[in-house]
Order: sequence, then structure tokens, then C-alpha cells
Amino acid sequence: MKLGVISDSHDNLNMIKKAVNILNKENIDFLIHCGDIISPFISTVFEGLNEKIKNGNFYGVFGNNDGDLLYLIEKLGKICKLNGYEAILELAGKKIYVSHGPDPLVIKSLAKSGEFDIIATGHTHDHKIETINNTLVINPGELCGYLTGKATLVIVDLETMEPRLIEI
Repeated sequence: MKLGVISDSHDNLNMIKKAVNILNKENIDFLIHCGDIISPFISTVFEGLNEKIKNGNFYGVFGNNDGDLLYLIEKLGKICKLNGYEAILELAGKKIYVSHGPDPLVIKSLAKSGEFDIIATGHTHDHKIETINNTLVINPGELCGYLTGKATLVIVDLETMEPRLIEI
């Protein structure tokens, strides 16, 4: 089973369309958005995701730049389970913590606790993948490509726990 992890899409329609195409070609089973989706109108682009993702396997949290949360829930919430500012998920037997921008000390503490298999975050716009105490810690970087000039996402094989960074 495959998990897609994205963050910081910041209304970049072109990059979101490209990411949706990649995620569909990869035939992912689950998708997590780690925040900074931004505007409710963006939901139309995510509607291009494959049916298994749109039918209950798309999860997201809010970021610090997300606006009009109620309308974002109304529009994107039709295909994405928006869980506030953080989420604890269990997908394919893996326990996952998701938040947009927790303090690095919080991330390390959560990883060291041994409570989670995966911690997924965003906010910094810089991709980072590391293992802390058998916990895979992922920041997929920015999907928008605005700050770093690189639009990136991560796909994790949930059986082998092997992550793969993809630059769009």
C-alpha cells in the first residue's frame, strides 16, 4: 500500500494538477495534506484524484495560512477529511501523526515516544526525511514551489516503510 504526503500547495493550480497526475499514476492508496491548502476553490483540482482516494482516503490538516476554514471544509471536505490543526490516523496498520508546523522539539519528542510509525509535517517548505527511534519523520517540502523553486511530494510504501521524494 502506498501513502502520498503533500504540503504547502498554496493555491498553485498547475503544481497541484501535476501532483494529482503523479499520485494517480503511482496508484496511491492514501493521501495526506499537511496544511496550507489556502483557498476553497482549490477543491476542484483535487477532484481529479482517483476514486479510492476521494472515497475516504484523503486526509488533511489546516496550516497557518489557510483562509476561510468553514468554506474550505464545505468545499474540500466533500473529498478530504479535514481534521483541524492536527490528526492522529491509523492507515494500513500504521499510526500516523499529522500537523502543519509543530516545533522541532515536539516532533523529536513524539518520534522518541515510539507511539507513531510516521510523523508528517509541513510549514518549512523544505523537504526532509529522517528516521528517529524507528519513526519515519516526513516533511514533503512545498508542493507550490514558490519559496524553494522545487515542487515536491513524498510517497511511502507502507509495507517496507521506504519513502521516496518526488520533484515535480
